[in-house]
Amino acid sequence: MEKNELAEKEFVDSFIKHGKEISYKKGGIIMRPDDLPSGIYYIKKGYVQVYSISENGTEKLHIIYKPNDVFSLTWALNDEQKELYYEAIDNVSLIKVQKKDFLKFIYSNHTATLILLQKLIKMYSMFSDRINDLEVAKTYPRTISCLLFFAKRYGKFLDTENNKSSDPYIIRAPITHQIIANFSAMTRETTSREMSLLEKKKIIFYKNHLIVVNGMKNMKKELSKSLVES
Repeated sequence: MEKNELAEKEFVDSFIKHGKEISYKKGGIIMRPDDLPSGIYYIKKGYVQVYSISENGTEKLHIIYKPNDVFSLTWALNDEQKELYYEAIDNVSLIKVQKKDFLKFIYSNHTATLILLQKLIKMYSMFSDRINDLEVAKTYPRTISCLLFFAKRYGKFLDTENNKSSDPYIIRAPITHQIIANFSAMTRETTSREMSLLEKKKIIFYKNHLIVVNGMKNMKKELSKSLVES
């Protein structure tokens, strides 16, 4: 086991030691805007979407947390809580640690602090990428850009023995057309149309209801082409 893996394992083991495991079924609301977090959460299994609702009732997706992510950090470190919903988009297993135990753990453990810093840096990088995606005006290239973002964050090679950019790459998070629409500030109808076009061009396909990018190289090429045409 490599050094980073050992550090991550120590981080997780501490969560398990100081916290308790809780589960939510798909669609379960973990937190609402008026809820004060009852702890810091480590995702052991599943995916959690975080969104707000605009005045006209439209959902605006901020982020989808994946296994090994930690959330409620803004509240833990700055006593700041955003007006957001946290919802399980599949069956989710979480380890919840009380705030005082979490702070004591990271203040007294340099390895844990480093792991947490790495997670925050990855999160910052992810939000920077997302800002670039939203600057794409046309819906077709924006859809492609969104899928590349999801593939980068949640994907892996469909055939683990191959590692070529032309090989199929599966997005492991249960991403729906509605999630893509909410994430990209588009309507569901527009998203479905653009996804159908990508499927017809054989740039994406589905396996066990999960989106598969038929080669990251092909997807990036299609994005470049669509940006030039737009």
